[in-house]
Amino acid sequence: MKPMKALLSVLLLCSLSAAVNAQLKTYLNLETGPQWSILRVSDPGDYFTGANVTSTAAGITLSQEILEDLSITSGVYYIPYKAGIRMEDDRRFQSSWNSHTSLLIPLRAEYRISFPGLPVSLIPRIGYVYHHSSMPAGGHSA
Repeated sequence: MKPMKALLSVLLLCSLSAAVNAQLKTYLNLETGPQWSILRVSDPGDYFTGANVTSTAAGITLSQEILEDLSITSGVYYIPYKAGIRMEDDRRFQSSWNSHTSLLIPLRAEYRISFPGLPVSLIPRIGYVYHHSSMPAGGHSA
């Protein structure tokens, strides 16, 4: 137990001394919001049109500065897509159901461009997003 306490004491002192030398920042971001899909419906009888069906998107990202304004970001986003149809005669309620779900895993490099005297900054990003989709188990009939 004593070696563990000694190791923790040394790690604490090292981390406090690193803070004096302008430690780089780590950001944890939670994001959520609406997601709209306008669907195309194959209908030879012209009874249906594509429905504007809302879904939600939610995610969490972790960003670490590697230089003062340069960061590496990764995280996970979850989007449960919905599908739907709408009759041409504009009935009040449209039918919707769960279509598929997507899991997005981004890996990005970001560079913060600050404007002197202004409280805003521009952050261009470049990277890759891994996209995994899964379909529901059963079919749906409207």
